[in-house]
Amino acid sequence: MDTEVTTDHWANADCSSQQSVACIRKQNYSSPSCSVRPWKKGQIIYSPGFPFYASSPCYFLLSVDAGKTVEIEILLLEANYCCDSLIL
Repeated sequence: MDTEVTTDHWANADCSSQQSVACIRKQNYSSPSCSVRPWKKGQIIYSPGFPFYASSPCYFLLSVDAGKTVEIEILLLEANYCCDSLIL
């Protein structure tokens, strides 16, 4: 942290240099994507990257054996008029 040239503000520094307090490091994670797998009874299906990465296109196909039903419960839906939608 460089406090010589700034007053009451944080200054970012290269993470490979010696730091007395903290630094910002790039996170190692993969981009959100739709998961493709057989879903099981009672399992929760999340939007990719929820609650971040709004407007990520994703399609789920839920199917059951003949004579069975599918129950869908929406726990949280944050939709923006411009770009988010839910079609059942």
